[in-house]
Amino acid sequence: MRPTPTLFLLSLVLVAAQLGWYLPRLPDPMASSFGFNGEVSAWASRTSFLVAYLLSLGVTSAVFMVLPILIQRTDGRGLNIPNQDHWLAPEHRAETFQVISVRLRWFGLVTMVFLVWTHHLVIVANLSSPIRMASAQFWVGFAAYMLYASWWTLRLILRFQKRPDA
Repeated sequence: MRPTPTLFLLSLVLVAAQLGWYLPRLPDPMASSFGFNGEVSAWASRTSFLVAYLLSLGVTSAVFMVLPILIQRTDGRGLNIPNQDHWLAPEHRAETFQVISVRLRWFGLVTMVFLVWTHHLVIVANLSSPIRMASAQFWVGFAAYMLYASWWTLRLILRFQKRPDA
């Protein structure tokens, strides 16, 4: 299954709904950074939080939507995949770029979900009394993201490790 730009846009629509609901309820200034134990370690204005949140999502979605296009336009120069001579040969190049594009877009989508999850925890923390991040929930989300990143990387390496004609 290919993650389409529609999925990225849908995630941004869900973020807009999230912000539409929570933003008017958030304090100003608000806790913007938390320590390992969930205690507040820094404060920022609500506007700064909003700008940072939207900028992180915008840059992430742009990078993961544009990166596959840039890789194709450079004919794969700079790609670090096993058996490059085989996978970037003219007869395999289209398949290689297709696989990498789909996988990069999935990684981008999962990264966006992680960012939304993290910012949601910051929002919920700011609506609680006392203000405190649910650090266990953050670490579970972080561990899940790291497991996905490891699995994604391993799958990509294994996909190009073996040459089909070998």
